[in-house]
Amino acid sequence: MPPIEPHSRASELAPVKAESADNSGSLLFETAYSIGRETKMIGLGVGEAVVDTIKHPVDKLPELATAFATGSALGALSKAGAPGRLIAGGIGLAMVVKLGYDEITGNRWSNFGYAVADTWRSGENMDRNIAATRDSLGSFVVDMGIGYAGMKAGGMAVSRFTPMFQGGKLVEVPKSVELSKGIEPLKTAEVGKVTEVARTSEISRTTEVARAGEIAKATEIAAPPRFSYEALQAQMAKAGVTEEVIAAAAKSETYLGRGGNATVYEIPGFKDYVLRVPGPPGKGVQNIGKVEPVPDVFPEGNVGQAVAQVGNATILKVQEGVPAGGPLRSEARVMGEAAARKVYGDSVNRAAEMPQSAYDDFAAMLLNLEKRGLMFDPSKANNVLVDTPGKGFNLVDITKRDPQSTYRHSLADMVVTLMDNGFINSIADRGKPWQSQYQTIISKAVSAAERTGLPLELNGSSLRYSFQLADATTFWAELASKTGQSHLAPLLPR
Repeated sequence: MPPIEPHSRASELAPVKAESADNSGSLLFETAYSIGRETKMIGLGVGEAVVDTIKHPVDKLPELATAFATGSALGALSKAGAPGRLIAGGIGLAMVVKLGYDEITGNRWSNFGYAVADTWRSGENMDRNIAATRDSLGSFVVDMGIGYAGMKAGGMAVSRFTPMFQGGKLVEVPKSVELSKGIEPLKTAEVGKVTEVARTSEISRTTEVARAGEIAKATEIAAPPRFSYEALQAQMAKAGVTEEVIAAAAKSETYLGRGGNATVYEIPGFKDYVLRVPGPPGKGVQNIGKVEPVPDVFPEGNVGQAVAQVGNATILKVQEGVPAGGPLRSEARVMGEAAARKVYGDSVNRAAEMPQSAYDDFAAMLLNLEKRGLMFDPSKANNVLVDTPGKGFNLVDITKRDPQSTYRHSLADMVVTLMDNGFINSIADRGKPWQSQYQTIISKAVSAAERTGLPLELNGSSLRYSFQLADATTFWAELASKTGQSHLAPLLPR
């Protein structure tokens, strides 16, 4: 027997391994090519279907009209309360089942399946398979898109113009608030006249006031508007609260703050309202009687106005925020100069850091109030509450405008209240450490006035003083020239 040469077996296996490696690489490349062909076929097939529809839109009008009519019918049913929605849901489900059955039993997908298999094997019949994809997957995508768009349009049209019914009765959709030009959404978690409110509230800002041109949301069950006398009555009945209980809220444990003429208290269990009692803290409600409604001076908005009265006290819409400016002089004397300056400094910083949108809303609200025959009292800084979480300035102490009054809101109503000239006069340095914040407040207020059309009247002594305190004499001169008020006496430096 001839001797076996070393490594002869390994020599025999080497060609086999090389051939196996070549086959693996070839298979990998072939798979990649197949995937590429499939992608090309599907992309071009669907694309051709879309292009054909764009070129011949009239061919799809019957399908679009049918989808629109179906959407309108389902939309109308959904407006008929719970039974209507149930019927609409059943019809929709039946349509989906019918569509699925037609697709499964038709030949659309068998043709597409053959095209996919053939393209995977080879690209020789690419044009034919693209056409098959166009007439199967492509037409399906186009049909579904047209059907969805038509039904959506039909449903939206009916939702806009068809009244809502609940329990066989018409449910009125609240009218949108007609706002003047440039006015942004009104704040809906606003106001009682307070000088120190620091509690957190979960008041929604979406239930009462809509943007101009939009429709306020309708609820399933018609309910009285929030912050209304009717809503207050409903809450009292639900909680079993009497007039005496509300009047008893005027106590030190529920004290929120005070203004120049009254004190404000929280009403336990009533987060939407506060109690305003004339006089200083400690003076209770006089002549307690029934809770009676009072005319709401701004029913579609919330500026801390009264909705009811009990005895000599009034029940106001609640407010969020911290008062602008420094403490009242009587409070400053009690807390001491250092603490009072701290309160004022924090207030000025908050006001300066508020976004431009807050200033825009402030200016817009002043115009909106004037349009409705109402007035904001700028003589007290605490008539503005700074709502940092809500990023807005909330106005309080709104009164009816005297028909004989020639006063109109202007830039001064924003600047003077946020800077609080009255408190500045009570401190020796006249607010010099906060000049930078004053300049920011003035700049944002001027921008807001320009955006909304609030008058930029510069001749008022209080506004001139605010510019002096801010060391903004140059800006004042530029603004006077820009607004045609160069004839005014020049502003002296601080």
